[in-house]
Amino acid sequence: MFWFIGVQDILDALSRADLSLVGVVAALMLGWIVVQGLALWVVWQSLDIRVSSWAAVLVFAGAAFANNITPFGQAGGEPVAALLTTDVSDADYETALAAIAGADALNFVPSTSLALVGSATYAVLSAVSPRLRSVVGVVAVFGVTISVLALAIWYKRSAVKATVVRLATPPLRAGAKFLPRIPVPSPERIEQGFQQFFASIERIATDRRNLAAALALSTLGLALQATAMWMTFQALGSAIPFYVPFFVIPVGTMAAVGPTPGGLGSIESVHVLLLTSMTGAALPTVAAAVVIHSIGGFWLTMTVGGGSMAVLRASAR
Repeated sequence: MFWFIGVQDILDALSRADLSLVGVVAALMLGWIVVQGLALWVVWQSLDIRVSSWAAVLVFAGAAFANNITPFGQAGGEPVAALLTTDVSDADYETALAAIAGADALNFVPSTSLALVGSATYAVLSAVSPRLRSVVGVVAVFGVTISVLALAIWYKRSAVKATVVRLATPPLRAGAKFLPRIPVPSPERIEQGFQQFFASIERIATDRRNLAAALALSTLGLALQATAMWMTFQALGSAIPFYVPFFVIPVGTMAAVGPTPGGLGSIESVHVLLLTSMTGAALPTVAAAVVIHSIGGFWLTMTVGGGSMAVLRASAR
């Protein structure tokens, strides 16, 4: 992507950045990590996982690190984050996995909502190009499809549980045979694990007070990310409308569900394409802004997150 845009042009744009405002961007993205960690901590409370909020922040940072290096981006780091949860608490793995999955699912609600609000605002205040109109349509279809599927699974959860257990038991037993020091689980143990996982998801969904708190924190986290992106353009001396990142950030997050690791640049590429379409900023400036924004989205999660994972694993040992 840098070669296509022009590496020297991007470096020239970066050299003009206001370093004090770049520091604000880093602080906002660090705030995103903290807020998302607190959202995870609230979900833990619903499952009676009594651990400090600081530990939840470390686990989220470690999960963000895992998302960058595992396939399927947002979902790839969940098993690793569940393992980290068992390191800092007495929760079993199934409950820990349910907590992480629940926290990630809650992020979908504000993410899709802010994407639709941001695109609607842009449509009212600006002329929407045909290409961007198709992106908005994809976001709307994606949101509706996921919502319908979630409701269908919830109301048919008993049948879904039975189907999942039936389909997952043979590959789980076969895979365990090739893993060292992992006993082959019995069909009854696998069924018990899935039952425990789904029971934990139900507890999260029915705890309305903590559910509302976690949603509020997730929304705040996305707002911090969007504000940080807006601030990157201020640092580069190229102002953009404040509402644009509230569409760009959630759509980029949706791009992370692909089969490649989140750290390979799929999110950043989508950000560059959307920001170029929605703003009058020059392409090298947009690329430079995305690089600065990656201070939190990539570099902080790779350093703080990787360090958090190392600390938690060392403490467990």
